[in-house]
Amino acid sequence: MKDASKLTIGSIIVAVVIGLLSCFSFIKLVVLQPEGLTPVNPTSIEINTGSLLRKTNDGERLNLKYNQQSISAIIARSPAKQERGLMNVTSMPSNEGMLFVFDDLKPRTFWMKSTLISLDIIYLDENLKVVNLYDHTAPNQTTVVYPSQVPAAYVLELNGGAAKTLGLSIGDSLSI
Repeated sequence: MKDASKLTIGSIIVAVVIGLLSCFSFIKLVVLQPEGLTPVNPTSIEINTGSLLRKTNDGERLNLKYNQQSISAIIARSPAKQERGLMNVTSMPSNEGMLFVFDDLKPRTFWMKSTLISLDIIYLDENLKVVNLYDHTAPNQTTVVYPSQVPAAYVLELNGGAAKTLGLSIGDSLSI
């Protein structure tokens, strides 16, 4: 009789856990999902660059264009490269940056932990349109965060003040 009651209790626990997970998924999809925001197929926001990616000593690079100017961006796709970002970089040429490529479209938050130079943080949607930006972020901060405020598929980090120099503002679009 003891074995049967253990099996019954175990079955109840499994059923409760499955029920709770189902409820959480419903809440996440229906309640927490902002109105009008539909999940994006990761392949639909993948940069279609073909031969435009260049292999360099510091990884893949892509030239982005805005206002007849070119920005050479290191691509950060992997979680490890995204976590490291531009930490411990002491200087960066004025026409360079880092492009963080994500496999979904959602609100993002960046910070400046161990980032030794001031950066502009530019949030881009799936079409490379600027949806938010922060200029001249304070280096090496862990208490200040920079949220995108709206869903973003990419984040471009440039030297502090570069967005202003380029004339880049919310609503503008970059090209490849």
